[in-house]
Parts: sequence; structure tokens; C-alpha cells
Amino acid sequence: MAMEDEDADIGVGGDLRRPSQAGHSLLQQSGDDFANVAPPNPPDKGYGWFVVLGSFLCNALVDGCCFSYGVMQPHIASSFADASPSMLSLGGSVLTGTYLFTGPLSSALANMFGCRAVVMTGALLTMLAFFAASFVSSIHAFIGVFGFLGGIGFGLIYLPAVVTVGFWFEKRRAFATGIAVCGSGIGTAVFALLTDGLIDVYSWRGTVMILAGLVFNCAVAGSFFMPLERYYLILTLRERRRRAKGEPMVRGHIIERLIENKRRERNISQGSLNGWIITTNNKVLGE
Repeated sequence: MAMEDEDADIGVGGDLRRPSQAGHSLLQQSGDDFANVAPPNPPDKGYGWFVVLGSFLCNALVDGCCFSYGVMQPHIASSFADASPSMLSLGGSVLTGTYLFTGPLSSALANMFGCRAVVMTGALLTMLAFFAASFVSSIHAFIGVFGFLGGIGFGLIYLPAVVTVGFWFEKRRAFATGIAVCGSGIGTAVFALLTDGLIDVYSWRGTVMILAGLVFNCAVAGSFFMPLERYYLILTLRERRRRAKGEPMVRGHIIERLIENKRRERNISQGSLNGWIITTNNKVLGE
């Protein structure tokens, strides 16, 4: 999709937390048009599609690695001859269970440090865990390193990569989220074939090393998760540069978005709570 002119020079970085006081002060310094205005709405276009791309890649890599464990299990069994089938299956089960079980931890960290930092940390942790797992000589160590530590890393990647899409889209939120989670299905199909071919050439230990390198690409995908605060701050600073050069104000870009957001917050709708009024920003007021 073509990106609008206002999105052409947006950088990558930051996190997805609520706007800070510093961010508000920078916005308020941008001119009278921007003072005392609430944080803007999701843009529903432009750079948001790069966020969808990053989420798609994270889902593909995480679920692709998790659900391809069954391809590796018979080969892993040859290295741990004394392990029972149930013990061998724990490697994949703990990996998948842990990354889903760490959802509350991942969400708390994302609120504190932002989605981008959490995803990149998870990618680093999983890469190190997979690399170390390729050298272990005990099935119990393999389950602990590959399954538990790798699962924690995947948990730090998975949840922020899914929820961050909702920050960037409102009208197209369902469509954008649907594209992002499609990565799970595509990754599962591709990694099953990829893993099978890699094992024939590099053995299961070499394959796990390669998967470690592939998973680290989640750090690259996570770098796309720029916060809305920075996105609109960049647009505001660009508008300041235009005004400093004497160029006409670009109507239809950030100004209209800020006005639209303010109008929406002022509108109220009568709820069904016996006379209570529910505002559009989810505040409940009495009569």
C-alpha cells in the first residue's frame, strides 16, 4: 500500500505506552493550534501497515517454531535414548504452554517498557535459549532451556506483537489484526517443511541453531512498533518546520486529526444505565 506524504520520513523506535508529560509538552510547544489537545486517534493507514507487517512476522516465527517441534522429536529421541516418549514431547509442550502462560507477565512489561522493547528482549532471550539448547546432553536440561526459557522469550514476543496493532487502527482494526494473525498459519506451514529439510542436512542440533538465528529476526520486526506519540510528534515537528519556512499550513493532515479527536471527546451518548451518561472516552457521569 502506498504511504501518504506525511508518513514518508517516519523513523523506527520508541514504545507503545500512553503519552508522557514530556510528549505532551513537546506537542504543546508546537504552536497554538496544538495546545491543550488530547492525544490523536489511530491513523488507520500509513505507518500502521508496517506495524501489521512486524506483527505478521512475529506470529509466523513464534508459531512456526512451536508447531514444527513434532518434526524434530524423532531425531531428538536418537540423542536421548533413555528418555520416554512422554518426556520427549515435553520439550514442545513446555515451549508452547510457557509462551501462552506468560501472557500476564508480558502484558505488564509492555505497559511498563513498551511493546517494542519487550518484543526485542524476548527475541534475544529465545535466540540464546535455542542456541544453548543445541549443546545440551540431558533431556531435562533440554526441556528447561529449550522449553521453559525459550517459551518465556516467545511469550514476550507474542502478546505485544498482537495487541500493538490495535493502537494503530480503529476503523480497520479487525482487518489489520486478521492480517497479523495470518502469520501463525503461514509460519506453521512453512516451518514444518523448512525444519524437515534442515534436519536432513544439519541434524536436529544444527537446525535448532538455525532456528535461533531466525527467531532473532523478531527483534527486527519488533523495531517497527513505534508509538503513536512519536508518530504524531514527528508530524507536528514537520508542520513546525513548514511554518518556520513560511510555507502554508498543510490542512487535512495532523490539524484535522486533532480537531476530529477533540470533537469526538466532546460528543456524549445517552447510555442505558438509568440516567447515567457514558462519554465516548469511556467515562461514566451522573445526571
